Amino acid sequence: MSYTSHEQVYEYRAGYQIRVRAFQSEYAGPWDYLVQVSRHGTPEGPEVRSPDGHRDNRQDAEMAGLKAGERIVDEVLGDEQYD
Repeated sequence: MSYTSHEQVYEYRAGYQIRVRAFQSEYAGPWDYLVQVSRHGTPEGPEVRSPDGHRDNRQDAEMAGLKAGERIVDEVLGDEQYD
């Protein structure tokens, strides 16, 4: 159960969206994130939690989640997108 959270959906390339939920488990505690990659509204794979966690603020947690989502999409698309 989280103390507080904030969710944001980012549009990425090739029809992918990245949903990032930054959250705190306790008052004034560190921030973690959950990231879910979707394509045209359909989830692609499981929701992924921050492996290291413990960001100092919500913005840092959201940006780390966004970068993780971008890496997931880039791995799914592979090199064929860069041709």
